[in-house]
Amino acid sequence: MMSGHAAAGGSVRDKEGNWIVGFYRFLDKCSVFDAELWGILDGLILFNKEDMIELSSFLIVWKQLKPFLEEMGPMSAEAKTCETKSGKFKGMCMSSTNCASVCKSEPGFDGGHCRGFRRQCVCTKPC
Repeated sequence: MMSGHAAAGGSVRDKEGNWIVGFYRFLDKCSVFDAELWGILDGLILFNKEDMIELSSFLIVWKQLKPFLEEMGPMSAEAKTCETKSGKFKGMCMSSTNCASVCKSEPGFDGGHCRGFRRQCVCTKPC
């Protein structure tokens, strides 16, 4: 059963593999990419509280790279996602938010995003 909810977390172990500390965060709905980055960010915050400048740089890079990395598709996924070109979306897809909204009005689809050189709206659903 897929709930659509995500969480991020991690643990720190010593060189013998003994657990030292763990952390987690409930993220509600988000992409796999976002969940992975939240895990990295929370780990950095936990072990780098003195150097907030580095964390600020990480967030700036994250915001700039995220759209391009998401365009490449999921890096990993727990469930397969089926994609189909939208039957209702008209014109060039410039906003994944608008695409997702149109796709949710199509039967059986729970989201969507813009993809490809031709900027087509692609609807998504769990397979």
